[in-house]
Amino acid sequence: MKNLLTIFGALLLSFSLYAQDACNTFFPFEHFKSMTYEDYDRRDRLQAIQTWEVKDLSRDGSSVTATILSIIKDEDGEVVLETEFTARCENETYYISLEAFHLNEFSESMGSQMEIEAKGTDLSLPDRLEVGMNLPDAKMDMHVSGVIPINVEVEITDRKVESREEITVPAGTFDAFKVTQETSVRAGLRVRTTTHEYFAPGYGMVKSENFNRRGRSQGYTQLVEVVRQ
Repeated sequence: MKNLLTIFGALLLSFSLYAQDACNTFFPFEHFKSMTYEDYDRRDRLQAIQTWEVKDLSRDGSSVTATILSIIKDEDGEVVLETEFTARCENETYYISLEAFHLNEFSESMGSQMEIEAKGTDLSLPDRLEVGMNLPDAKMDMHVSGVIPINVEVEITDRKVESREEITVPAGTFDAFKVTQETSVRAGLRVRTTTHEYFAPGYGMVKSENFNRRGRSQGYTQLVEVVRQ
């Protein structure tokens, strides 16, 4: 159960790719071959390494669709998950949903006879951000069938562009928009967290920070490397 939620949390972070011209400001797949992030816990201990590789890219007018290979490794560099998902940008808005992930491949990678079904609303981000802007909520329901069935409910609410500030990570120093949101994950027990995400024009998400209901850090993810096309 703990491993499922840990990997599921990492997948959620993949939603934050964010969408210079239409569908390129925070949707930079045409410029990068891959982007690598590192996940740390609240004591600054490395927990996982995530790499997104662009496998396919197509454009139809102003719309862009990208097939991304997500590779997640543990702190020792061992691969724990490889899965593909499709992201799209249209009408100057970026969209992604859990249904875009090959969730059955996710279950097979865990070495168990599980089947996973998911449904919900797309998580969206506009191509143009302004401080003070409110962003749409998103929701996802996931059912895991197996020896012990599990139902997971995720709600992402109160999304707002709080500020624009300079943020430094291993990949560099960026002028970024800070977006805050509330996330509720229920799988038996309900866990609520506040997330601060930083989106830099031309790169997308460069850092994400998680806090509990008391405002204490629960860990963070930061961009460490980009490989250009």
